[in-house]
Amino acid sequence: MNKQQQRVLEWLKVQNESPYQDPFQTIFLLINRASNPERMQYPKEYFELFDIEMFQVLAAFAEWGLSNEKSD
Repeated sequence: MNKQQQRVLEWLKVQNESPYQDPFQTIFLLINRASNPERMQYPKEYFELFDIEMFQVLAAFAEWGLSNEKSD
């Protein structure tokens, strides 16, 4: 993964660590914040990714989530 992908992935991981956050909410949060510039922080590198790179980030996020599954 390139630097931009790593930055977006790390942001997703950090956001998903909240006990009130689930994977879908985390992805929604990224899209919502990126589409509203006045919102809080989000990784600006998100806009530099091509579709294939986004799929790779999502795959890595899923892999990370499966290996670090939160117990409910």
